[in-house]
Amino acid sequence: MEHISEAMYFGLWRFLGTNEMVAMRRDVIDLRDVIENELRSDGYRQMFSGSRREGFRMMESDIDIMYWPTDHKLISKLSQATHYESTNHALILMESDYCPPGFVLLRLLNDSRRQDVFSACININGKLYISSSRHREVMCFGNGKSGFVPHGPCISGAAGIFEFDQAYCFMSDFWPIQASSWIGRCFKQLWPSITTLNKIVKNGCHAVAIGSKSSLYESIEWRISFSQAEHKLIYSLNHCQFLCYGLLKLFLKEVINNNTQDKLLCSYHIKTILFWVIQENCTPVWCRQNFIQCFWTCFETLCKYVYHGVCPNFFIPQNNMFRGKIHGNSQFNLHNHLMKIHRNGPLCLLLSPSIGGFLQKFGSILTSPLRFEVTLPLAVFDDEYFTELFFATLLQVTDFNISIKCYETMENMLRKKNNLTIYQKNFLQICLSECFQYNAFMIKACLKDGCNRIKYKYDKISCSLLKLAGKLGFLSTILYVALFHYATHRYTEAVRVLEDLKTKMSQSSLLYHKSVDTRAYEEAVKGLPWSVRIRKNAVAVLKFDNNLFYMEELRLEQKICLKNHMPGLFIPPFVMLHFLLVLCYRKANPGKASSALDDLSVLVHYDENRLVLKELRDISWQILGICQQISGHFEDALFSYNKVFEQIPVHKIHEAAKIRIGRFNQNNVYEF
Repeated sequence: MEHISEAMYFGLWRFLGTNEMVAMRRDVIDLRDVIENELRSDGYRQMFSGSRREGFRMMESDIDIMYWPTDHKLISKLSQATHYESTNHALILMESDYCPPGFVLLRLLNDSRRQDVFSACININGKLYISSSRHREVMCFGNGKSGFVPHGPCISGAAGIFEFDQAYCFMSDFWPIQASSWIGRCFKQLWPSITTLNKIVKNGCHAVAIGSKSSLYESIEWRISFSQAEHKLIYSLNHCQFLCYGLLKLFLKEVINNNTQDKLLCSYHIKTILFWVIQENCTPVWCRQNFIQCFWTCFETLCKYVYHGVCPNFFIPQNNMFRGKIHGNSQFNLHNHLMKIHRNGPLCLLLSPSIGGFLQKFGSILTSPLRFEVTLPLAVFDDEYFTELFFATLLQVTDFNISIKCYETMENMLRKKNNLTIYQKNFLQICLSECFQYNAFMIKACLKDGCNRIKYKYDKISCSLLKLAGKLGFLSTILYVALFHYATHRYTEAVRVLEDLKTKMSQSSLLYHKSVDTRAYEEAVKGLPWSVRIRKNAVAVLKFDNNLFYMEELRLEQKICLKNHMPGLFIPPFVMLHFLLVLCYRKANPGKASSALDDLSVLVHYDENRLVLKELRDISWQILGICQQISGHFEDALFSYNKVFEQIPVHKIHEAAKIRIGRFNQNNVYEF
């Protein structure tokens, strides 16, 4: 069993992430939270939550974000009101007398300046209570919002391939009275540690807009949320416990809930069971040799909970999370289903396709000594890290004021660099690079008119900002320099930059979305810090923020994206390189334009999800069509525009393709 446990442990270690990889993900997303909150000017704070915040990057890892107004404060008792100025804060009293455990009514004690809060209030016996159902409706459909749907206490939306849940809630700086016994239990059971416990209690709780389905007051009740506490508990797990949590989530998805219409169990039940098992010390030492036994203890606890129809909330045990959901026939059928799985013993893990694959891949460990160790290739970690940095830096820097605030925030953080991990320092580096390049194009957009002297002065500023961006960002950031030269009609200079970049981007040691020669990469970056590796050996997708137009050739696509609530265009770096070469050669060296177009055509037609990811093929075909139409290859352009409709509609640019086809059919010439 020890050998099987180690095989399973190392399989999940590679699939879910090493200890270092999980720490990196958390460091980056934690700092993004801090920066985003510093930049907010709408009176709200936000917090990433869910499995991505915990450190998972599975396909189904969702993006959950909680928002709450800073000028509204929850209190558990009236004496806590003395901590706030009533002129600056709307105070909300949590009342639990008539609610099931874990739920409260929110009574507004003084005036709220927020229309969304006031419009969600109802009068009960002369007192104003905030209705959870009305609040969800206002936040989902109010203020001209569209594209969102209600989902439990959240509103769900999508941006390209990313789906997200937004929960609008209220925050309390105080630990809730209903969970006061949890503190004593933690002292007695010695988990979590005193340090973690103090941090949890100090950070208070939230109330999210959902009531108990078994309550008469469901429409006005709010559920107490311990998301912040759960993050800290997950962060405190050792890596064996974290991987066991991931294994339970995977087993739930692929075995327990597979082929079942009513998915009665969710990952929150799994998390709760893990917390109880750890606190009650139900298992032997949490280590890789006992990994299967630890999983089996958690699974048997789940079976016991379903049998009794009780899953006690970890913070408020009186709150049975199965109430109104798992009872009667549904409870009977679910228990029978779990017992069929249980009869296989620990071998039930083989019912999961993914888990079976881990054991097959690491099967040699079954006959190997327990000294077996696994090392993660440097290129694998760096690819994960750089991808994390790229997606975390999608900040909404939409004007100069926010940009200046962003610089000041990052400067203050860098001054306190002792509080930053190496991962967070590199994250700030990429954030600054993105700000510099965005500001360069923002300055250009603001100076269409004016005297030549002023234009020249600010043109130099833009060029300086882009050079700084190139020194801090990915190797592909240099494409913004070439794009700026093209947009300002310096075609020869753009060609020089592009040809030099083309050579660098053809090196075998280049890292781009798992496309890398591992040995060549490790030889090239050996001994170099991450900040240098990013600049010399890594390329990333280009982002065109739809609030700012970068080039006339893609203005239509950006307008359509903006109309469809898309934040930006995401363009593969190799497609952008050849796109700019086609455009610049036509102006500076027409003899090479045809060859550059052929290179772009081959790339888009024949690349198999290596340099042109399937999620970005819609914009890639659109760009190829534009180049072909500019070059007079009208039939090829028509073919490319039609191929857009066959791709994953990540950018929602079908309308742009239709418009370009319509223009082509009417005029037989290219026009933007």
